[in-house]
Amino acid sequence: MKVNSIVSYNLNSGRLNNIQVKENKTGGIKISPDKTSLANIPFMSLGSRASKYIARLELPCEALTELPCFYCREPMIGRKIFRSIKWPKEFVDISSKVIIADLIRKQQKLTLAQKRLLGHIATLHKNEFKLPFRDLIKKTNNPSNYFPDINDFYKVAPEIYNKQLIETLEPFKFYMHSVESSAFELIKKLHSQFPQRTFQQLLSMLREPNLKTLENEQLEILNRIEQILKPLHTRTTTETRGDRKDKIIALEIKILITDTKNIMKHSSSDEGFRRKVFIRNLNNLTKQGYNRALFGDIRKLAEKLPTSRTSKSAFIVKYSGKVSAPDGTFQYKSSQGIAHNLICSAQFTLDHLLALGLGGENSLHNAVGACAHCNNELKGKIKFKQFIKRPHVIENIKFHMQYLIDNVDKIHDGENNIRNLAKTLEELSEGKIKIDLSAFESQTSLRDVI
Repeated sequence: MKVNSIVSYNLNSGRLNNIQVKENKTGGIKISPDKTSLANIPFMSLGSRASKYIARLELPCEALTELPCFYCREPMIGRKIFRSIKWPKEFVDISSKVIIADLIRKQQKLTLAQKRLLGHIATLHKNEFKLPFRDLIKKTNNPSNYFPDINDFYKVAPEIYNKQLIETLEPFKFYMHSVESSAFELIKKLHSQFPQRTFQQLLSMLREPNLKTLENEQLEILNRIEQILKPLHTRTTTETRGDRKDKIIALEIKILITDTKNIMKHSSSDEGFRRKVFIRNLNNLTKQGYNRALFGDIRKLAEKLPTSRTSKSAFIVKYSGKVSAPDGTFQYKSSQGIAHNLICSAQFTLDHLLALGLGGENSLHNAVGACAHCNNELKGKIKFKQFIKRPHVIENIKFHMQYLIDNVDKIHDGENNIRNLAKTLEELSEGKIKIDLSAFESQTSLRDVI
């Protein structure tokens, strides 16, 4: 027997009830109301993209509740906590099958015309089982408000659903990065004024001013890239083959920037500037050049283009419009999708100092805990010795190691693991990162005396 859980709105009491829907082998459906509160709706587990063999590796320090990110010092949400978040079920996505069954159960209160329409909808649903209930009604050429109880339910659902989403996110506010935290505060403020609107609709109210701010930030980076390219446009008496090749590449980059600026000015909200596409095209051009230092500076500058993780304006613009879907289309992000993006940057992930693809081991001395933002968006495929050249990374790593040393008694075999990790850091950084382990030496001598 299959058991699903949905939420229904009781028009008489004005409250939401949790309903258990049981489907037996013969296809019959039995619905029974339950007094369980909305907070106890079975959660939707957000699975990690990590491979199974990576997921099995658990760091001894992972149990520390205030463990900071290895690269940015920001607090992280533990993997077990993140996967057990109880997201409220989306009301507007409730199965048509369940609504039809609920109406059949209440058919004594329906008029004769409503009963006939319900029978027609039930027959239509057998072939169109993926359609929402309101679309089934439209296919019968009847008004969508033919069932007033259902219509009232759809009116009240977004308000209660968004309130529950905010209550779900509230305990994780401490873990949110600065951009996500400020966006969350804006959503809460607007929700109190416009409770019926979804998260996407609330953010769309702030779209225009933030779009202008974002465009100014992007144009500043693009103009700086053009300034770097200027020396390549000057003619010299002695030009090598490499110089001529670099000039051609510089001209192609200038065309790319010009096309990008035109897209920003004249494109629709669904087909605006795409940072990843621009950086990919730019990298393909610059990697062909001979002047590696100059083109390397251009690539580094392009990486500073604002993203939804580094700019509040970029976050608002991205999630107030349509985002790319897995099927290649552009769709509006659901409220739960936006809620997930507010905290996913702080998720604990396992990062290998020396990547597995470069010969690194899947062992404790080669693995650290990093937030999803640093692991996926910043570090990515960059080698460790290149990544530590970024501002504040080395001092943040030393802060993290000092935190582990201070909490060594809470870590299983902590001293041994910290020593191995410190050795790996020194080797991969070619001596740039040296961890002071004198605290362990004093503890060892004290043990010997005792």
